[in-house]
Amino acid sequence: MDHQYSSNTGRTASRTPEKAPEAMDNLSKSAADLKAGVTAAATEQFTKAKAAAEELKDQATEKLQSTISDQKNVGAELLHAIADSMNGAAREFDSSIPQIAGYIRRTAEQVDGLSSTVRDKDLRELYAQAEGFARKQPALVFGGAVILGFAALRFLKSTRGQTASTNDRPTSHTTSGAA
Repeated sequence: MDHQYSSNTGRTASRTPEKAPEAMDNLSKSAADLKAGVTAAATEQFTKAKAAAEELKDQATEKLQSTISDQKNVGAELLHAIADSMNGAAREFDSSIPQIAGYIRRTAEQVDGLSSTVRDKDLRELYAQAEGFARKQPALVFGGAVILGFAALRFLKSTRGQTASTNDRPTSHTTSGAA
C-alpha cells in the first residue's frame, strides 16, 4: 500500500514497507564500501608517512655516524701528533738524560698505538675496550684522569700568563708631554 506525504520542501515521496530491507542493504553496502575506501586511503597515507620517517631516520643516523667517524679520525690524528711531539722531546733528552728519553719513546709508542686503535676500530668497539680497561684498572684510569686534569690546568695557566704578558708590553706609540 503506497502512502503519499508532503515534506517540508513540498516534494512528495512514496513509502513502501517492502522496499525498506533493500534500501537498508544498499545503505549498509555503501557504508561498508565507504569504510573500506577510507581505511585503504588511511593505510596508504600511514605507510607513506612511515616510509618517509624511516628515510629521515636513516639519513640522520648516517649523518651522525659520518660526523662521529670524522671526529674519531681527528682524535686519532691528534694522538699521532702528540706521539710525534713526544718523540721530538725524546730526541732532546738523548744526550743529556738517555733513560728519560727511553721512557718518553716507549710512551710515545703507546700513544701512537692508541692512535692506530682509535683510527681502525669503530666507536662501539672503542667504548667496550675502554670500559673493560676501566673495570680492570680503575686506579690507573683515575690516576690518568688526575694527571690529565693537572696538565690541562697547567696549560690553561700558561696560556693565560702568555696572554697577560703580551698585553702588558708597552706600545711603541708613546706620547711625551713636554720636550
